[in-house]
Amino acid sequence: MKEHIQFDFIADNYFTELKEIEIRNERMNEVAQMDPYVGKYFSANYIRTKVLKQTESEIKEIDKEIKQEIADGVIMDPQAMQAMEMGIGDEEPVPEGGEEPPTDPNSAVSPADQKRGEL
Repeated sequence: MKEHIQFDFIADNYFTELKEIEIRNERMNEVAQMDPYVGKYFSANYIRTKVLKQTESEIKEIDKEIKQEIADGVIMDPQAMQAMEMGIGDEEPVPEGGEEPPTDPNSAVSPADQKRGEL
């Protein structure tokens, strides 16, 4: 029996996984810093191909998965989320003639505050 046993590892899976996570985090940080400039200095396609290093086939596959997840209700449509954050579509319709809706006299909220949307 040999006294010297040597193991040759082809790859260190834990180290490789940590390295991939670190690279992904750095790319996402870069995307977060560039996001305010999308449409001004950078295109969304530039960020996906140059920063995130996504290939054309990956982009098509990811877009298809996102559409399916939105349709299935797994994730919310980003445009709907943006509209909700901006308050678009949340306004109550104003009655004909621009009249104010009737207020409850027993309400703890004053009519002036109700009109401004403040409590």
